[in-house]
Amino acid sequence: MKSLNLKFISEKGLKEFIEKNIIENKNMLVQIFSGIVNEKLIKNIIDILKENIKNVKIIGCTTDGEIIDGDVTTKEIIINFTIFEKTSVKTAILEKDDMSDFEMGEELAFLLKEKNSKCMILFSDGLNTNGEDFVKGIESKSNVLIAGGLAGDNAEFTKSLVFNEERIISKGCVGASLNSDELIVHNKYSFDWQGIGKIMTVTKANKNVIYEIDGKKTVDIYKYYLGEEITKDLMKECLKFPLIINKNGMKIGRAIVGENSDGSLVLAGNIEEGDKIQFGFGNFEYILKKNDRLLKEIENVESIFIYSCTARKRFLGENIKYEITPLKEIVSIAGFFTYGEFYQMSKNYFFNQTMTILFLSETKNKKIVNKDHKLNIKNEELLTLNIFSHLINVTSKELVVLNEKLENKIKQNTARIRAKNLELEYLYYHDDLTDLQNKNALERDILKENPLGSLLIDIKKFSSINDVYGEQIGDLILKKFSKELLKIVNKYNCNLYRVAADQFMTLNITKNSELCKNVVKDVFEYFKNNPISMEIGNKNICVDLSLRIAMVPKTNPELYKIRADLALNYAKKQNKDFIVYSEQLKLEETISKELQTIEMVKNAIQEDRVIPVFQKIDKKETNSYECLIRIKDKENGKLLPPFFFLDTIKHTRYYQELTRIMIKKSFEYFKNKKYSFSINFSFEDIINDETVKYLCDMIDEYKMYNRVIIELLESEAIEDFSKVEKFIKIVRSYGAKIAIDDFGSGYSNFIYLTKINPDFIKIDGSLIKNIHTHEKSLIIAKNINNFAKEIGCKTIAEFVHNKEVFDIVKGLNIDGIQGYYLAEPEEEI
Repeated sequence: MKSLNLKFISEKGLKEFIEKNIIENKNMLVQIFSGIVNEKLIKNIIDILKENIKNVKIIGCTTDGEIIDGDVTTKEIIINFTIFEKTSVKTAILEKDDMSDFEMGEELAFLLKEKNSKCMILFSDGLNTNGEDFVKGIESKSNVLIAGGLAGDNAEFTKSLVFNEERIISKGCVGASLNSDELIVHNKYSFDWQGIGKIMTVTKANKNVIYEIDGKKTVDIYKYYLGEEITKDLMKECLKFPLIINKNGMKIGRAIVGENSDGSLVLAGNIEEGDKIQFGFGNFEYILKKNDRLLKEIENVESIFIYSCTARKRFLGENIKYEITPLKEIVSIAGFFTYGEFYQMSKNYFFNQTMTILFLSETKNKKIVNKDHKLNIKNEELLTLNIFSHLINVTSKELVVLNEKLENKIKQNTARIRAKNLELEYLYYHDDLTDLQNKNALERDILKENPLGSLLIDIKKFSSINDVYGEQIGDLILKKFSKELLKIVNKYNCNLYRVAADQFMTLNITKNSELCKNVVKDVFEYFKNNPISMEIGNKNICVDLSLRIAMVPKTNPELYKIRADLALNYAKKQNKDFIVYSEQLKLEETISKELQTIEMVKNAIQEDRVIPVFQKIDKKETNSYECLIRIKDKENGKLLPPFFFLDTIKHTRYYQELTRIMIKKSFEYFKNKKYSFSINFSFEDIINDETVKYLCDMIDEYKMYNRVIIELLESEAIEDFSKVEKFIKIVRSYGAKIAIDDFGSGYSNFIYLTKINPDFIKIDGSLIKNIHTHEKSLIIAKNINNFAKEIGCKTIAEFVHNKEVFDIVKGLNIDGIQGYYLAEPEEEI
């Protein structure tokens, strides 16, 4: 790979540069860093690039300064051409519209992410995006390394732009994913702003708007500590003096990007009430020396991109070039000065006042030759130094006054601390919504009271109440429910605790060991006959609550909560409203077996022992094959059918991994064969956007637009049929056909048929296998076949296991036959 940089002078110069330097390459990313906020000019540049470079991928944004090799420019346009040999590039652009910044991040990550993505370079507009929420949205959908930042507009704070090869927008985001198995990606960052002066407390804030510090308007705090001079150009000068917050042991800066008429200031990222903050001040020499240390930690570099905060540029002034100089002697460098930087370590971060560096290479062991650099710092920032001196003077005076008052405050605070401790103790042991005792109190009382039994009471599907009425009404319902429940358990001298959002637990601390059963009876009876009633506006609503209760008789104190949870989960699976924990249920043993099965599947995935087998479907026209999953036993090599593992892992991430392995291996097996083939999809697969995208990508990659059949499991519980319809529309657009599997095993299949309009109906094996001995099975199979023919759908009979069944099925004129009588599932066809 290699990177080339161009300072844009004219359209003619750009065309000549492309003609001279750019060899056509499908794996090219062009980044445009524009210090000129001019949509027409930017569009002309994009048009030239598209006309002269086939399939070019472009991302870019406006800036508050540009970086080209060792130079820093202002109000210029820098174009970087990065040509990859082993890396593909994918771009996407997204207008914000009504999305939150978190949702915008989620959607962009979904659009960009590929199975081999190594890095995402992201730009978002600098005036409308909450950078912290945006990178959290990215993180929720992808753990790929990120770089980039918020677009600038030369500190005018009026309009910033982001763009790709398709569009230019002022509210939204753009990104490029670099996808490769061989691309080497490193990132480093340099902050080195120091906290100075008094440690203050944020007393009023909402996300990225800070209203008050230490009870005073934020803008007044800046004026008081930094002097009235700062008001001459508040926004630009505030950039030089960020707020420093300590988050999880890491110092993070927060830059000011907006001022409101009420004296509040808008930050590029979030801040919370109660956060401890200081003004930040940069140490010239320490900041500049940091880069030499950073470079000694990097080995593989062919291209470098810098996304650095505008505050560093405005604070260091002309000296900013010394921060870039050590890097320019390595390879080509390009980048820009941002209104906030995106970075990833153990998780995604949103930084201010930080220089972030992205190192790329497709070649291993590309060593850095690092030299020592003498600093020649020019002391030209007189206003900055005056403000800094003022800050120190005011802070020193305050410290003298604080010392004089310290003795008196210690005495006053001692009494307050005692009162506060009592308050904190109450809060620690009580739920703030219902005022019931909480999980902490439960753990304390279980050990202290030695109870004779307990109940775990769960409100079934309470989340649907929140969906219908909203969380605020849901909270009111919980409060009212808890009051009524408390009245019942108080009659029996039981303690009541709220242990989860919609779960409550009782402890029987009396001498009557049968008491719990009486409580259960009364609770069920009361809430069956007394729905929760309340007024909303002018309307009175009644909400019927359905409960599930698990009872645990006297046991070891440490086991009450564990056994209650096990029993409740068992009741859910068995669709029971009440269960009494018993060792005869062997719940611990069941959990242990499930964990063993999950571990077995995980190991099979890691060791490539997930195997597809193929069973022939004999059709009148062209035969096809159903792809069925197996796991090869590590010890004896036998193939385990899905009965042994699939249901257990259905609610784990391994389920989706198995689906994708089956898709990949099936496509690979049939790529050079003439047959059609079918893959089973459950409702869990259908609603997983990443799995659906993976299927469509495989159809595209292997060009199998008319050979793939998706078998929908009819026996699966379909919770939202609109999602099934959406899925069918997507895969049919890729040429895939739809089959209904196990037809006849459920209750509502004829309703679904009219909406799905399948290409094939597979008559369930439970009907076919007994068709030669049970007359009713024969009648049902005949009617399904006739109905299918009338709606123009082909039929397939499953489980044809002997000649007698085979002859009957042939006589019914069913279109396809599948079963062990014809062929068993095999690894090779």
